[in-house]
Amino acid sequence: GFLLLPLMVGAADNGGPARDAAPAALEAIVVTGSYIRRTDTESPSPVDVINADDILKSGKTTIADVIKTLSSDNSGTLTSNFSGAMAGGASGVSLRGLTVDATLVLVDGHRMANYPLADDGQRPFVDIGSLPLGIVDRVEVLKDGASAIYGSDAIAGVVNIITKKEFTGFDASVNLGSSYKADGLEQRLTATYGFGDLANDGHNFYVNVEYHHQAEIKQEDRGSYLNN
Repeated sequence: GFLLLPLMVGAADNGGPARDAAPAALEAIVVTGSYIRRTDTESPSPVDVINADDILKSGKTTIADVIKTLSSDNSGTLTSNFSGAMAGGASGVSLRGLTVDATLVLVDGHRMANYPLADDGQRPFVDIGSLPLGIVDRVEVLKDGASAIYGSDAIAGVVNIITKKEFTGFDASVNLGSSYKADGLEQRLTATYGFGDLANDGHNFYVNVEYHHQAEIKQEDRGSYLNN
């Protein structure tokens, strides 16, 4: 970003400093830049915000499932249960159907390391399936190209996962579920403990432990043309 600031210098007629002269009226200062913070309502690009309450009410157990509920996350999305992927077991976001390497995934506004295996061996992406849901405060999704700011990996948009800034007390939850045929059992256990108040104590510390597992569903367990 860059700034444009008009410069005004007052001086007396004789070249000396204008000590007793009335201060000149200040003109409007126009600031031009690409990294200036502003509210979502002022942004020309559409931004979806999914807060913690929305995530809790949705019943989703992973960040990947939460983001997949957005209409902008569609073709090209990599799911952890896609057995044909070379990066099997990972979840990637594909906004606007432009594949996972065109969507930038940030955590608290910072870039993350890519998954060790690229999608189809050629498309690097960030695995959002490894992020614990218990520490997520909200998810901000920029549904417009942002390559001018972030680079070519943000052609389709940006997903920014914001974690909780502080947590006090203890919270635990257990989720169990299965398919309609009573297979594919999914288990999720999470516990979060924290202490300290940022406003009063000047510090906060919390720790989160999360376990998530989903049993496999074999192709032979479902009727399809592949089995016939």
